[in-house]
Amino acid sequence: MLEKNNWYRDEDKAFAEAQVMGKPVFLYFCHDSCIACKDIEMMIHQDQDLADLIQNHFIGLRINQDMTVMFHRHKIDLVPTFVVAGPDGTEYERFADLIGHDDLAALCLFALAKYSHDRNDTDAAQQYMEKLVETYPQSPYAPEAIFLRGVYRYLISENPAHLKTALFMLGKNHPGSIWVRRSLVLHLHHSAVADWDNYRKQHRDYWKSQEAYLKAYFTYHNGPSLHHLETL
Repeated sequence: MLEKNNWYRDEDKAFAEAQVMGKPVFLYFCHDSCIACKDIEMMIHQDQDLADLIQNHFIGLRINQDMTVMFHRHKIDLVPTFVVAGPDGTEYERFADLIGHDDLAALCLFALAKYSHDRNDTDAAQQYMEKLVETYPQSPYAPEAIFLRGVYRYLISENPAHLKTALFMLGKNHPGSIWVRRSLVLHLHHSAVADWDNYRKQHRDYWKSQEAYLKAYFTYHNGPSLHHLETL
C-alpha cells in the first residue's frame, strides 16, 4: 500500500530522483486537517491497483500546509490538489478538489501518456490512452484521450483510418465535446498532425495558432456536409 512514508517530502530530492528514474513527479498538495484529503489518502491506501499505479509510475511528493513556499510556487489555493510534472518541471496535468477513484486513475494514465509522448515513446503513450479509454470511458478525460489515441496511432502507423475512427467514436459517444471539432480538422487535414505534434513538443497549444485557425475555418465553412460525413 502507498503509505505516507512512501512519499517524498523534499521537492529537490523528488525531482532529482525523477530525473534519474525517468519518471514524472506526482505532487499531492494536502492539509492535515482536510477531511477530503483524508478521504483521498484512505482511498489510495485501500486500493492496491491505484497505489501501485502511483508508486510504480511516478515519484510521489506529498506537500502539506507547512510547506508554504511550494504552495505559492505552484499557485495552489485549494486542497487536495494533484499536479503531475516532468523532471524538468513541465506540468502535464492538474486537478483540484475531491476526486473519485476512476477519475484519479484516469488522470494518472492521461498524464503518463502525455509525458511518454514528449519523451518520444509514442507506443507507450498510445497504450496508456488505450487503457484509459477502455477502462474509464465515463471519465472527463475520455474525450481528449480518444482524440489523442487516434493521433498517437496515426503517428505510429501513418494510417489515416485511425483519425477517422477517433472522429466517429467521439461523435457517437461525446457529440458535444470540442474534441469532435478538433478531430474533424485532423481527419480532413492529415498534415495538421505534424503541426500539432511540433507544437506539443514545444509545449505550445496548436489550437491557438494561426495554422489551426485557418484549417478550422476552412473545415467549418467550406468543409463537408453532414451527409458527406455520415457516408465517410
